[in-house]
Amino acid sequence: MKCGDQIPPESIVTTADGESAVTVFVRTSYKGPAGALFSWGYDVEFHNTGNAEVQLLSRHWVFIDEDGRTEEIKGPGAKGAMPVLRPGERWAYSSGIQIMTIRGSMHGWFIFEELPSQRLFAARAGRLALSREGVSELVPCAMAVEGGKLPLTSVYATYVPRRIFVGAVSEISERDDDLHHYTFTVDLQINNASPTDVTVVGIKWEMVDANGAVFAVEQQTHMRNKDGDSAHGILLHPTMALRIKANLPRMGTPTAKISGVILAHIGGADATTADADASDVVELRIAPLGASADGTPVQSYEPLGFLGVNQD
Repeated sequence: MKCGDQIPPESIVTTADGESAVTVFVRTSYKGPAGALFSWGYDVEFHNTGNAEVQLLSRHWVFIDEDGRTEEIKGPGAKGAMPVLRPGERWAYSSGIQIMTIRGSMHGWFIFEELPSQRLFAARAGRLALSREGVSELVPCAMAVEGGKLPLTSVYATYVPRRIFVGAVSEISERDDDLHHYTFTVDLQINNASPTDVTVVGIKWEMVDANGAVFAVEQQTHMRNKDGDSAHGILLHPTMALRIKANLPRMGTPTAKISGVILAHIGGADATTADADASDVVELRIAPLGASADGTPVQSYEPLGFLGVNQD
């Protein structure tokens, strides 16, 4: 991790595992102030330097500012894609991050699958600086999540009956500390890595606030059919990705634990009608994540049974 050394604003690391090898190159660049925050862009390139075909499945980044504050980002693939790389091929994407200080650091890893064996391995992105001047910096290390706390992001892969990846990121959308009113939004990304169509028909949420009170809600998803009428469900063809922003019920505490499932049919046209057989619905897990008005990791709250469940 080079916690006591200066680190440059770029890194290159090769991870070899059996017949598979992936080189991850990352470079950061300062973009300027963004209100009270500071903004950086980062470019990532993958190079398949092994002898096997591999597919990118998920990403996990850890960003640390100069004061040691940590932010994690997890998600399926990258930029909505889960590219397959044959030996010698490259694939790149660009993204960005905002932190509270003028310098910081980042590191991460990517889960790849070796094809056709379906063996998983993690390709590491080395620690590198977020530097305004684009030079080497001495910036602190920090644990990804202290004391088992939940970050404000999660990713989960469902392999049965098909390979479908669900990423989630929470953020505060309404905050009133005087009235103790807090509303959170969850940004969902669903990647269909299966060979068949998948139709998303709803979402079930469960939220546990800092007092142990449970809030449960079910939401339906809709799409427009070829006649312009609303139909039940959103269709994802193979290799497609879907982004859904879900608004959750108002809560009385500024932190909470969020989890849930996405309800889906494995299939296409027959599953977009409201009278589709409910027994055909499968549940795609949304892994637990935190919700915090201050943007910091939260405790993994457990429900207190005597408080009951609030249904919306």
